[in-house]
Amino acid sequence: MSKTTRNKIDVKGFNETVAEPVVSKNLAEFAGTVIAATLKFQTGLISERSRRLTGYAMRKHQANGRRMSKILPYGYSEDPSDSKRMIPNPDEQKIVKRILELHDRGFGLRRIARTITNEGLKPRKVRKKIDGRTIYVESKGWQHHTIKAIIRRECVDNKEK
Repeated sequence: MSKTTRNKIDVKGFNETVAEPVVSKNLAEFAGTVIAATLKFQTGLISERSRRLTGYAMRKHQANGRRMSKILPYGYSEDPSDSKRMIPNPDEQKIVKRILELHDRGFGLRRIARTITNEGLKPRKVRKKIDGRTIYVESKGWQHHTIKAIIRRECVDNKEK
């Protein structure tokens, strides 16, 4: 029982009041709107909590070397002895360290992308679909959204370790 209906007298009085046909149409519509809004808000809270917990669990698995998708995060390669696991890729890890170094120096995402592209550090090849086939082609350079994903993942990984 809620706080407003703790004893039987309150419940009886509440039921008698609601049972009376005196409740206007506007009041009923208002009550329905309030209940619907409350349920929507509660659903949103539950959804947000589930999303956070799922994300946390996935990052924890990934930090322990477990592969979470077909495409590996930048800085990692497939473990030759177990395709479900990933291992750090030394060449890509150097680039990740350079990205984090520039970020720590206060560079913005686009400036980091421009800098490492100008330094000749190449991103991975890009998947493209041509005539129904997936092929890998050379990327034109680093993109700010890729830099953002790398920084966010590395910062979260470092906080959880």
